[in-house]
Amino acid sequence: MKLKIDPAPFGIWVRTVFNSMKSKTFKKDLIKILKEKKNYEKSDDILIDEMLFQLSMLADAKEDVITRGIQINVRKDQDAPPFYNLNQSVSVVFQATKQVQSLYRQLGLSPNDRLKLKLDKVEANAFDLQKFLNGQN
Repeated sequence: MKLKIDPAPFGIWVRTVFNSMKSKTFKKDLIKILKEKKNYEKSDDILIDEMLFQLSMLADAKEDVITRGIQINVRKDQDAPPFYNLNQSVSVVFQATKQVQSLYRQLGLSPNDRLKLKLDKVEANAFDLQKFLNGQN
């Protein structure tokens, strides 16, 4: 069963957050926080760049799950009965989330540090993925 929802609020939030992360501002803010904690080395730039990449993949994959659903019809013949498989983006969401969490730990970022970066802050009217997955739209 595929729920019919308007993905626009979530998609807009994803693009807004990712665009801010993609910018040099995000990287500078993250480095600033790490320096304040006396926990920054130049070699951390690799981890920070990887975090940006993982967050980019996470944003794209979440948007795809919202747009196309958890299961997608993989039949090429549109006249044949549908044959559903798990949307590959679901796996990307889980793997990218694990990787981002791992990078947070490697960089020594606490939940309060992440709040300073505004990564965990979602506007009140933003789409709630958990509610969507539970069918509570």
